[in-house]
This record gives sequence, C-alpha cells and structure tokens, in this order.
Amino acid sequence: MTAAGRRADAESGDLESIAATVFDARTNEYSQDFEKFIECPVGDLLILDRVFLDKKWRGFGLGPVFAAEAIRRLAGGCCAVAAQPGLGELPDGAHKVPHAYREQATKKIAALWRSIGFRDFADGVQLLDPALREPSDQLRNARQHLTSLSHAYQGQTLRRRA
Repeated sequence: MTAAGRRADAESGDLESIAATVFDARTNEYSQDFEKFIECPVGDLLILDRVFLDKKWRGFGLGPVFAAEAIRRLAGGCCAVAAQPGLGELPDGAHKVPHAYREQATKKIAALWRSIGFRDFADGVQLLDPALREPSDQLRNARQHLTSLSHAYQGQTLRRRA
C-alpha cells in the first residue's frame, strides 16, 4: 500500500481504493494511466467521498447539483476530482442489503456523477477533469435544473395558498 493509500485508508476504505487506483504504488506519484486520462495531470487531487441529503430532499437530482457547486469552489489547483460511486448509507431497517440492490444503487449513483462530468476511469473509480469544458457545461445544466425545480416548488406553494 502506498503512503497516500495508508493515509486515505485511515479515513475511509473508498479513499484507499481511489488512492490505489490513481497512484503508482512504487513512486507515490500519479499512475501512467491517470496521466493519460487527465488533460494536465499536474496539481492536487480532490476526492468526492460522499454527498448526503436529508431523505425528504432525495430523488430530485439535487445531489449532483450541490456536488458540482462544491467541486467548482474546492477544485482550484486540482488536476482532477475522483469519486467511487456507492451506497453512503443503508436503507432504513436493512441489516443486510442484497448484492443486486447495492449494484443497482451504485449504477444509479455513477450515472448521477456522469451527469456532472465524471468519466469512468478504472476499478469503479470515476474522474472529473476540471480542465475540460464539459464539466462547466454540465454545471450550467445542473443549475438550470435547480432553477426549474425552484420555480416548480414556488408555483406549487402559491397554488396551495390560493
């Protein structure tokens, strides 16, 4: 395990997995595959570990919008943003979650991250390259989605009051 991997493992198993996928274990530098995948592989790596929303706000597409906004603010000086889609928490009352449920949830979360510019890299890790135009365009689309949701909510609230 790399030094970066050991530090990441102390925080989260997903972080260690991301570090093992992105860094070369021999050199503790970015791997050759990473350097080929990222436009300008010079700078820090920002890791999106989890996005949590209160249950009543889930299902509206807010997670990717908020994640994209946080990334935009935090990614200065970073050559990439990494994520490993997966369940952040188990459904209510579930002690054991079937593998099929986990797999389906992971696919849905991966698709959400793709909607803001992440691309599949290796071993379940996705990377977003802030040097590309696509993430900016997708952030603009996410903001439009949020604005549409806001207008729909406001309209519904006004109709209830009438």
